[in-house]
Amino acid sequence: MEMETEQDPLRNIPAKRAPAVDADIGSTLKAARLKRKDASLEAIAQRTRIPRKYLEALEANRLEQFPALAYLRGFLKGYCDYLEIEFEPLWLKVLPDAQAKTSAPPRPQEAAPERSPLTFPLLAIAAMGAVIGLWLMFANRPRPLPPPPPALPARLQPPQLEHLTLLFRRDLWLSVSIDGRIRFQGRVPRGSRQRWLAKKSITLRSSDPAALRLMLDGKPFALPPPTVDGAFRIEAP
Repeated sequence: MEMETEQDPLRNIPAKRAPAVDADIGSTLKAARLKRKDASLEAIAQRTRIPRKYLEALEANRLEQFPALAYLRGFLKGYCDYLEIEFEPLWLKVLPDAQAKTSAPPRPQEAAPERSPLTFPLLAIAAMGAVIGLWLMFANRPRPLPPPPPALPARLQPPQLEHLTLLFRRDLWLSVSIDGRIRFQGRVPRGSRQRWLAKKSITLRSSDPAALRLMLDGKPFALPPPTVDGAFRIEAP
């Protein structure tokens, strides 16, 4: 299965870097990532839409590689949400040092008040940071389920799987393929329920398979062993 990819949103941003910050946030991020089953940076980059090079920069504390503090904050918030760890404690490590290095020297009291030339760039950076945050939110929003196909008369019904119901114990990412065609892909909140029907097979891919509970025709059903590429394929009898 091919995952959808999007163009790097920072490709055309001017090369104006955030100041070098002496804050260790990378060890916390990496430790949280390694506790998950989906510990690959490449897989996380595909699921969060955060370019891999910026995930690596966060874990290596190379915060000066970000174009500006607004982008650093947006990508750090998205990564923390995915890892299910607190964002504010890490951001508070970054913010005081960054503010000290980016603050302008005080002007003499006798000088006439002037409008700072940084006002417009800072407003533009803040606006673009808000746009990045909205983009991350909508990019990870679950896609609506397609309408079910019309039912055939009983005598024309082809052989098929019984109804498969999915129950979600935790928030997770899920991909569902029906008879070889992707029918759903996105984040699913805890407590949700999905019901699927297939003629030949249902293939599931999940960031947290242990959080899935399956019911086949109303009876508990265990996930089969995963395939080589980590998918769970349920075949029709």
